[in-house]
Amino acid sequence: MRGISKCAGDVLKDRYEIVDRISHGPMSRIHKAWDRLAHRFVVVKMAFPRGGDDTDIERLRREGLVLAALRHPRIPRAFDSAPIAPDGYGIVMDMLDGVSLEQVFTHMERLPFRHAAVFAAHTLDALEVVHRAGLVHRDVKPGNLMMTPNGAALIDFGLVTAAPIRRARRLTSPGTAVGTPNYMAPEACLDSPDLDGRADLYAVGLVLYRMLTGRRAIVGEYAQEVQRAQVENLPRPFALTAPGLDLPKRLEAAVMRALEKDPRHRYRTAAQMREAILAAAS
Repeated sequence: MRGISKCAGDVLKDRYEIVDRISHGPMSRIHKAWDRLAHRFVVVKMAFPRGGDDTDIERLRREGLVLAALRHPRIPRAFDSAPIAPDGYGIVMDMLDGVSLEQVFTHMERLPFRHAAVFAAHTLDALEVVHRAGLVHRDVKPGNLMMTPNGAALIDFGLVTAAPIRRARRLTSPGTAVGTPNYMAPEACLDSPDLDGRADLYAVGLVLYRMLTGRRAIVGEYAQEVQRAQVENLPRPFALTAPGLDLPKRLEAAVMRALEKDPRHRYRTAAQMREAILAAAS
């Protein structure tokens, strides 16, 4: 099995020709590639050791296994993997046609409330499959939600783990919170061993709050301050965050239930939250 380097024109497994780089983060690099066999574009996600630490590669292996096992139209499929020269690893996934919700926010402050509710419902459809598999995504946020011609899609399973998290093999030291602070549940900020799928539902609540009001529910100047606010501060009512908006009170109540600090007071399942959101927006 032949590996590749990391440049456009390189070929993985004599099949996937790297065309362009999509993104480059601290844990992985994502490239667009041409599948010579299937005659279509795909995504190749790569990870490499950092300072002799293989944690990022282990995360990517886990992500590939999860995406190969989960079968849902709102979750991209991983269907191949390969070593990346000299010491990295890559997975090959379906390429989605669309843009991230974060990109949408750059030219649209908020979405019409019925559109926002449907987008959230699509996200919860995907999360229902994730949670039924005994997993928690841990990084639901606008940058990991795609707006496609067929609705929302949930991407980037790099932080996925077993739920509750105490059952998982840890890739970080105890006490290390993992996720994006602006979209982390209180229990995620506290690195609770009891973290489960309800943390994802809290994140959907935060995303929906932003889609509806154009503002984040919980804010802070820096990451640690935001994490503390997620634990201690209640989200402001819609009327204070975005005065003049005419949004259904039932929809605001549904969002606020998702944002309860105590997971026991949130929705029990993604399906339950989905039905509540759609009913409130109807």
